[in-house]
Amino acid sequence: MPPALFSVEKSAPIVYNIPMVPEKMTTSHSFAVLAHGDSPYLEDCLRSLERQTVRSEVYISTSTPSPFLERAAAGHGLPLHVRAGAPGMAADWSAAYALCRTPYLTLAHQDDRYHPRYAEACLAAAERRPDCLIAFTGYDELAGARRVGWSVNLAIKRLIAALAFLGGRTIAAPWRKRALLAWGCAIPCPSVMFHKGLIGDFSFSPEYRVNLDWDAWARLAARPGAFRRVPGRLVTHRRHAASATAAAIDAGRRQQEDLLMFRRFWPGPLAAAIARLYALSLLGRR
Repeated sequence: MPPALFSVEKSAPIVYNIPMVPEKMTTSHSFAVLAHGDSPYLEDCLRSLERQTVRSEVYISTSTPSPFLERAAAGHGLPLHVRAGAPGMAADWSAAYALCRTPYLTLAHQDDRYHPRYAEACLAAAERRPDCLIAFTGYDELAGARRVGWSVNLAIKRLIAALAFLGGRTIAAPWRKRALLAWGCAIPCPSVMFHKGLIGDFSFSPEYRVNLDWDAWARLAARPGAFRRVPGRLVTHRRHAASATAAAIDAGRRQQEDLLMFRRFWPGPLAAAIARLYALSLLGRR
């Protein structure tokens, strides 16, 4: 492989010698693949993005560059953007979001797989509502080689979403968006498509290491605009012991951040009670 060519600016991403995203937008949607370390599941993720029924721009964004990621990017003909500075989930996600040059963006998680109709379905849903801030789909999980279509955690999240949307596909009233978020994080982060053309610049909060997605949805819910729920389980989320979520659950970080989020919606004692009940859904989930 030829030597990597890059330019370094203190706050700018390093871009290796793989062709960059064109200046002129050729599509309305991008997948920013969030890569950290050398994931054995990255190839599955990239292949699932190549199989989409509509064309999207795809690029890899990381703060942990490696020959592994260079080979993966080169093998798929993708730009590899390297953020300068210490690795951190909020900064990594914010950098990947900032790189997007299309109106719509999905932050694709490197361990997950996307159904071939994911981008097509999300774009169709969002384009029906010009005020759509985010669109999201359902998901199932993969634990090892076993597909998990039902668990207590999944059932609770699906129930929260069903009650908030009341059988519909759109919520725009502030109280309904708060109702969706007040009982737990029912929006599956890997499935979310952002309407960046409407949202504009956006950064994820470094205050959170686990619930930076829930915090993001809460801040977006305070803005005028709609959330769209796309029918179908169009993302497969992989659960494994090395994932950030599993590590956070083991360390108790997840429960601490859940309580912080519940306190944004409920008085202190009630928030603590809801957080304890919500934590039960995480038992056995690694």
